[in-house]
Amino acid sequence: MRTIGLLVHSGAAARAAPLGEGSVLWVHRSVHEFLAAERMGKLSEGQVRDLLERRCWLSPEWSGVLDFTLGMDHEKPVESRIGPVVWRWIAERGDGLGWYTSVLVNSGSTAETDEIAGAVAALWRLHTAGFISSTALAESVAGTDLVDQAEVVSVVLAARHDPSDPTTWEALAWSGTPGLTLLASTVGSVADAVGAAAALYRVDPPAAQAALRRRLSKGLPVGAEDAAALAALEESDTAPLLRRYEGRPDSEQLARQVGWTRSRAGRTALRDRLHADDGAVRLAAASGLVADHGNDIDRDTFGALSHLARVDPDDSVRIGVRTLLNAIGASVPWVETAMAEMVGDLYRPVGIPSLDSADAIAAALRTTGPATELAVQMLLEDPVLETSPQIRVGLLDLTKRALLGEVDVQLTRKVALVATRETFAELALARLANADFDAPLNRTRLAAGLCLAFPADEEIFSVVLTVVQQRPDPSVERALTLSELPAERRLEILLDRFTGLTTSAPLAVGVWANQARRLLSDLPEPTRMRFADLFAMATNHVLDLP
Repeated sequence: MRTIGLLVHSGAAARAAPLGEGSVLWVHRSVHEFLAAERMGKLSEGQVRDLLERRCWLSPEWSGVLDFTLGMDHEKPVESRIGPVVWRWIAERGDGLGWYTSVLVNSGSTAETDEIAGAVAALWRLHTAGFISSTALAESVAGTDLVDQAEVVSVVLAARHDPSDPTTWEALAWSGTPGLTLLASTVGSVADAVGAAAALYRVDPPAAQAALRRRLSKGLPVGAEDAAALAALEESDTAPLLRRYEGRPDSEQLARQVGWTRSRAGRTALRDRLHADDGAVRLAAASGLVADHGNDIDRDTFGALSHLARVDPDDSVRIGVRTLLNAIGASVPWVETAMAEMVGDLYRPVGIPSLDSADAIAAALRTTGPATELAVQMLLEDPVLETSPQIRVGLLDLTKRALLGEVDVQLTRKVALVATRETFAELALARLANADFDAPLNRTRLAAGLCLAFPADEEIFSVVLTVVQQRPDPSVERALTLSELPAERRLEILLDRFTGLTTSAPLAVGVWANQARRLLSDLPEPTRMRFADLFAMATNHVLDLP
């Protein structure tokens, strides 16, 4: 197998060893999984149940093996099939977070048996309770003939809570002809369907391109998710979008949309406007070029943009372009290095010659920019500065803006540390729980900044979970992942949330289940399996709620 390439050397030392010696790996994990599945399919029911008991649940390594094993069932006599064994296991022991049910349905195993029909019904219950997203539901049942695809479409649409939620489009893409037909119609006619073209393009590229042409001809917006589909269009197809940008060259949104097309004419138009007299036009053009190049930015384009970031006379342009380039630098080493070499020019305090007096620091705290960052850092390093009345007033102003979610995540984190946990966290948690705080981006900034400032704080993690329950907001889920509490303690808190529910709360359950799956999949096998029965009981509790 080494000779034909199914086994490969695992390192330089192994590569130097004679044939037949040295450590090896399978050329791809799927080869290993398939061979393990063949072996698993020959085990007795008792041996299979032993694997389910000790190893399989939520295991990244075993999910593919089990999927292959179940997929082979159709080649075996009924009495030798693994699907019925898994289904009996679920009935007897429960199914924490619906993992076994999803694998069973995904495999299309024994589609003619009562067990798979029961598993599909169970999957619908899990979806209704919030454990299974509409996308996962549609993807799972796509391989069976036991569900009317039009019915799946109706469930997906009924379940969406945000008309522009990209998971809706992904679910429709998995819903057969009814879903694809609706997607194509949506792309061509619905304004808040950004991302729908991307979902359609992954399944039916020609249909997505035709729908995008209709969308662009009507002047409807597109988003970053649609970039791959946009780039596949002809320049004549994207000409209407370019004309709209040329009529409004100060629009960052239109400039980015032109950039996503990656058309030659669009790129030329954007480069020409880097030298416009209007700062807003220059910033929009820079945004468009970053959308065009992304992490594939070339040195010539980087040079033009970094020039603006260093010497543009408009402070907002300098800060805006610097932020765009820093985002690329986070993933592209040579850009990060180049930005570090010009840091002195990039971070000159804007509008403030130096922060060498209480008045200068207070003025910096009342703005938002590099001087603000520097002022807050000075307060962190020298708390005595806060004794100045002017600085206290400036800090109060900045703290209010942070509590409103009006400053970025990193600055929110620093403000929280300056204000201290007792002061800032109490106000922030009350703010997050306020039903009138209805700005998703601001909520995410505040929640993420709070979790970053106090990542090991159990109360903050617990309260943010409660906020999700009281006011479901999947955007806060990203903030929860920043917690540094031990994984096992976070799982215990999540179990308490599941078992503490007295009425159905599918949105909150969805956020909590995603958190639990991520944590469990990263745990060592013995620790993960210790939670299997606990989450099975918690899942049954939620499924039984009115």
